[in-house]
Amino acid sequence: MIPVQDQALVEGTIRGFPSRELIRSRSKDWTTEHIDYALSRIQQFTEKSQHEKVEGFLMELRADILRGQAEATAAARQAATDAALTDLRRAVERGPKPHWTQSPGFWVSVIAAVAAVIAAWPIIRDWLR
Repeated sequence: MIPVQDQALVEGTIRGFPSRELIRSRSKDWTTEHIDYALSRIQQFTEKSQHEKVEGFLMELRADILRGQAEATAAARQAATDAALTDLRRAVERGPKPHWTQSPGFWVSVIAAVAAVIAAWPIIRDWLR
């Protein structure tokens, strides 16, 4: 349901013999709820001969609003997709961080530990006897 002040605006717009230009100029910020309200009140505020004409204007306006919402949704979806692709490209460009066993310091430590065990083997053998 639209706010009371918007109801008065809608009723003022469709009152009497509104033209397509009048409806377009006053309905820039309308949503589909405004259009539904205007359609529900059209018989009360327009002359009988104008009902179909004004109803046609309002239905065209509703289609324009829905088309604009669909375009805005598509644009937002495209923007989100572009942002995700940009993040993915940056991650690929940076490359994966190598595993800790692939660093040279690890292999130097392993070689030093093996050399220490080999150097200490005669002493360890004496202890075991």
